[in-house]
Amino acid sequence: PVPLANPPTRAQLRGAQPVWVRPTLVVEVEFRGLTRDGLLRQASLKGLRRDRTVASLRAAQRDKAPVAAGVVGRRSS
Repeated sequence: PVPLANPPTRAQLRGAQPVWVRPTLVVEVEFRGLTRDGLLRQASLKGLRRDRTVASLRAAQRDKAPVAAGVVGRRSS
């Protein structure tokens, strides 16, 4: 387990009990946007990025994704 500086809130976890690990692989993910609470919306794994390293990624790359209007990160039934 790895301690996180900003762990997800209980509301974001929705009862899950995750085990945190250090990232070692980079994948490409396509998604429609971010919810207001920072979760990926309609995410789809596109593949492993062997040309990138975890160290080469920056938080700023994550911040470029648009937030979907009116979406608050609730599960639909």
